[in-house]
Amino acid sequence: MLKSEQIGTAEYRTKVNFWWVNQGKSHGKTYAIERNKNVISAPQKLHGRRHYQHWENIRRVRKGDIIFHYANRVIRAISIVEDNDVKEVIRKEDVYIIKEGLEVKSKYFDIDEIDYEEFKGILLRKDGPFDYRGVPKQGYLYRFSFEGAKVIRAIYWDRHRKLFHPEIEKYFKSS
Repeated sequence: MLKSEQIGTAEYRTKVNFWWVNQGKSHGKTYAIERNKNVISAPQKLHGRRHYQHWENIRRVRKGDIIFHYANRVIRAISIVEDNDVKEVIRKEDVYIIKEGLEVKSKYFDIDEIDYEEFKGILLRKDGPFDYRGVPKQGYLYRFSFEGAKVIRAIYWDRHRKLFHPEIEKYFKSS
């Protein structure tokens, strides 16, 4: 278990992962439903046949990890994963999202939106949520770098002249 004085240190950043989740399916309905339930969720298989790495990543999130929530061309929230339990779920009311899948509890913090145009082409990472042009990949959940998180934070500060919620800001302390 990490101690509070370790937050923001290099050691801390090696134990906390940053993630990027695309929740814009069905005109943002995925984001709205998951935000209201304080979860992220992903199917286990596509029509019982196929696995995708960006869905399997839900098994890799851990308590304390930070998630940037992107839907309909804007970053809408940042969340902190609340526990290590990945739960199997069967949903009947939300069948357009997933029928059988996995979900993880995550505490959402709404932010003033950051539009894609503000970071377009700045965030390039082959194994992350963006392609070589800086365009968000089609997929659900991707690892995101601490450096990318700092870029988003700087854009947020420049645009709004305020910091993220204090529970999020502690992850940037001494960075």
